Amino acid sequence: MRVFVTGGTGHTGSYIIPELIAAGHEVTGLARSDTAAAAVSALGAKVHRGDLQDLEGLMEAAADSDGVIHVAHRQDLLPFGGMDAVSAAELPVMLAYGEALAGTGKPLVAAGSIGSSGKLGRPVTEEDPALPVGDEHKGTLRVRNVVETAVIDLAERGVRSSVVRIANIAHSTTDRAGFLPTLIALAKEKGAAGGQQLFIVVVPQPDGTGEAPREARARLATTGPRSTSRARTSRSPSTCRPARTAR
Repeated sequence: MRVFVTGGTGHTGSYIIPELIAAGHEVTGLARSDTAAAAVSALGAKVHRGDLQDLEGLMEAAADSDGVIHVAHRQDLLPFGGMDAVSAAELPVMLAYGEALAGTGKPLVAAGSIGSSGKLGRPVTEEDPALPVGDEHKGTLRVRNVVETAVIDLAERGVRSSVVRIANIAHSTTDRAGFLPTLIALAKEKGAAGGQQLFIVVVPQPDGTGEAPREARARLATTGPRSTSRARTSRSPSTCRPARTAR
């Protein structure tokens, strides 16, 4: 089976590609730079040069494959536009896959979030949809639910689409940016870690939203170690900012 993978050099994709190859599949990975191309090749995959902004290139690669696994996102947008910008950039990618795969019955697998269905007071199942998104959710992690919903809706167009809701944190030694590296850098700079440094606590809210209290956000910028407070935020420290986040 020929599989097109985006995000193949990231935390998740760098494990997916070797697993697919070991299972006998032919893998092509998206690479936007020479460094990424070398990393994809080192994993044993073919290279498709391009990026997530090249929708025509993505459609071509998807059409030439027997299936697509999408685990990439525009991390470069996080510092300036947050998850709103990341989701806005990712949605056209999913719709482009839909155009390329419509009516083929080919699989499209995209990464979702384990908290997209919110806190239900019971174990979440595959039947629980992602929470709807409104204007009040701008600036929160919940805005990405529109991407998950769009992927699932492609089934109505003849795409065997599915979402794998991954764990709260995707983290490895390849981290160069994001929430956890920021915490690590703060601990190194201030000489404190663990209970002596602020770590945001995961407390899902019934409506899928949450907010880090003002004093907790402020402490991230303080010059001395502080004790952990009642901070609340969303489930994905690798992508959230210390400001208001939600799911």
